[in-house]
Amino acid sequence: VVVRYVPLGITVGIVPWNYPVMLACGKIAPSLLTGNPIILKPSPFTPYCNLKLAELGMRFFPPGVFQALSGDDHLGPWCTAHPGIDKISFTGSTATGKKVMESASKTLKRVTLELSVNQLLQIGHG
Repeated sequence: VVVRYVPLGITVGIVPWNYPVMLACGKIAPSLLTGNPIILKPSPFTPYCNLKLAELGMRFFPPGVFQALSGDDHLGPWCTAHPGIDKISFTGSTATGKKVMESASKTLKRVTLELSVNQLLQIGHG
C-alpha cells in the first residue's frame, strides 16, 4: 500500500475584523504546511495588520504562494465562486457562512466554516 498526500490547490482564507492576525495565522499555517498556496482575504474593516502580514510573508515564499486581497464586500463572493480556487476557509457570521457555502457549492469546493456561536444559538431557539 502506498499513501500519497497531494495538495488540494489554491485556498482562500476569509478572516473577520476581530482578532485578525490570530485568525489569519490559523488559516495561513495549515495551508502552507500542506503545500497549498493561500490567498488571504481580510475584512474591509480590519486594520492594515493582515496586509502587512502578507507583505512580510511574501518575502519568504516564492511568488504566488502567499498573497492577500483587500476590497469591499464584493470580493468575498467573487473568491468563493471563482473556479480556480479549490478550498475556502471562512470565519465569521452564520448568515455570511451560509452565503459562502451556497456560492462554493456551485463549483464543489471544499469549505471549512467557523461560525459565530451566538448567532447559532439565536437561530436554534427561534
